[in-house]
Amino acid sequence: MEMIICGIDESGRGAVIGSIYIAIACVEESKEKELINRLTRSKERDYWGRKTLLTILKKYINFSSVKKIEPSLIDMFVKDAQLLEVMASKTSELIVEAYRTVLPKVIYIDSPSQNMFQYRKYVIDYLEEIEKGLSKAVGIYVDIGLDKKKPVVKLAELVARVSFDEEILQLKKKYGDFGSGYPSDEKTRRWLEKLKKEGKLREIPEIRKTWSTLDTL
Repeated sequence: MEMIICGIDESGRGAVIGSIYIAIACVEESKEKELINRLTRSKERDYWGRKTLLTILKKYINFSSVKKIEPSLIDMFVKDAQLLEVMASKTSELIVEAYRTVLPKVIYIDSPSQNMFQYRKYVIDYLEEIEKGLSKAVGIYVDIGLDKKKPVVKLAELVARVSFDEEILQLKKKYGDFGSGYPSDEKTRRWLEKLKKEGKLREIPEIRKTWSTLDTL
């Protein structure tokens, strides 16, 4: 049987509006090299380009799944400095799902923390709570910038990004075009500034109230 490997990455963590999405994508190890050229510069594509690319690449995916952390939960755990632990918990849930479905041998995780060793410990601890012994049955490799080193992690990032994109599209239908949702986007900032002047900033549940961006408007 062909060895299965998986990648895990997130999208939306830096945004000021919307959820964080964490995704896992699993492929046959021998097929991973075929992803390299197709995934090049996927971040530079727009939503439709990314969605089309993901549709094309689905033939390589043996298993994929996505977990969502909504803005209200993000705010709750940011206040308690526990957001990384929540992300690790969702990551462990994805690992269990993948293991029960395709029995991967190795899982590569792009660390959302500079302290990748601590983040790996969070993941292992939650994994053992869900299914004891699983952390020894599958190799779990955590590093910074794996989306640039491992195509399977880049693929997981694409799965997560398309999920984030789809939420942003739905929010634009509800609130109008506010840009990308990231603090670095001037269109997003202008929209937030307008809401603040109108006294409506706190009324929108999808805006992350704990983000420092709101204090600098």
